[in-house]
Amino acid sequence: MPSAEDGWAFETRQIRAGYKADPGWGANVPPIAQSAAFVYPSGEDAAARFMLDAPGHTYTRVNNPSAAALERRIADLEGGVGALALASGQAATTLAVLGVARAGDHVVSSASLYGATYTLFASTLRDLGIAFTFVQDPTDLDEWRAAVRPETRAFFGESIPNPRGDVLDFAGVAGVAHEAGVPLIVDNTIATPYLVRPIEHGADIVVHSATKYLAGHGSAVAGLIVDGGTFDWAAHAGKYPQLTSAEHSGFAGTDFAEKFGRRAFIQRTRSKLAADLGPAIAPFTAFLVLQGSRRCRCGWTGTCRTRRRWRRGWTPTTRCSACTTRDCRPRRGTTCSSATCRGARPRCWRSTSTAAPRPGGGSSRPWSCSTTCRTSATSGRWSCTRRRRRTCR
Repeated sequence: MPSAEDGWAFETRQIRAGYKADPGWGANVPPIAQSAAFVYPSGEDAAARFMLDAPGHTYTRVNNPSAAALERRIADLEGGVGALALASGQAATTLAVLGVARAGDHVVSSASLYGATYTLFASTLRDLGIAFTFVQDPTDLDEWRAAVRPETRAFFGESIPNPRGDVLDFAGVAGVAHEAGVPLIVDNTIATPYLVRPIEHGADIVVHSATKYLAGHGSAVAGLIVDGGTFDWAAHAGKYPQLTSAEHSGFAGTDFAEKFGRRAFIQRTRSKLAADLGPAIAPFTAFLVLQGSRRCRCGWTGTCRTRRRWRRGWTPTTRCSACTTRDCRPRRGTTCSSATCRGARPRCWRSTSTAAPRPGGGSSRPWSCSTTCRTSATSGRWSCTRRRRRTCR
């Protein structure tokens, strides 16, 4: 049965998804559960939680109420079946790869990567026995296809790579990956789910460095893995025994694909890899990222607006010298160095080689007025707000 959240807009979900007001205190914002361990009603309940037979929190290295609120929210925004919050984006990428690849396995990755990710793949994970092939032209699907080996276990790419910015062909690369019987992992750090949700375009697993746009305030380092629940692990049991075999799962004889179905990958990554390696997110850090994620849409809206203006030839300020030979007719919302507004649109006051007097008399020191020009939404007329500066730029 669909929930009320299914009909919410993105702007509402980024504030409300994954958390309901605390029944005890009625807290509207997820509180900070700054606790290492939790109370169990009984010994039997504790055993059931640790054996994954019952829900509930066990230990903050594995799960925590503050982290769980963040995980539910980002999973909702990305359209996944579950998420895992970690101490950094590097931890998220590492565990996402280790969740599908082991020593002797192979991963095909775009060469257009964040520098630290490239080093992780080319050096650290190779030292652990995982081989990588880097596709030099990520837009060439034939190059992706040619890189596949019998031991290939995953494809990896970034939605908007840092720093190149060449957008990944999600559907095309996902199609090649699924032809080879492997999942596509996408780093969606730069785009965030506000701009694109890779799972909707064929990706199976999404990772984030929440340090950047998800948090947005530079006060926290964190990472997330989101499981799309779209890859059929059981259909490829021979490639992923850690997920489809009780003997090779490494966790108390649990067949994760059989027990958890679509959530198999994220559940094993939490219960086995996060528990063993320990890159847990701190409860306070999870709280900080939650606060930042509430403004994910606002941050990208402003960024996109600025980029559109740059593409139209907008610059933050127009220098006085640029206005000496022609009238300046700025676009809506741009800034023009001007002393007066003349007529319907402002015209730049022509600067001279000598110090010019300020309007109304006074000091003869060089000066300029920066005029911000906007049109009224109702009348269409131009209006100007002058801000005086003592020196011409």
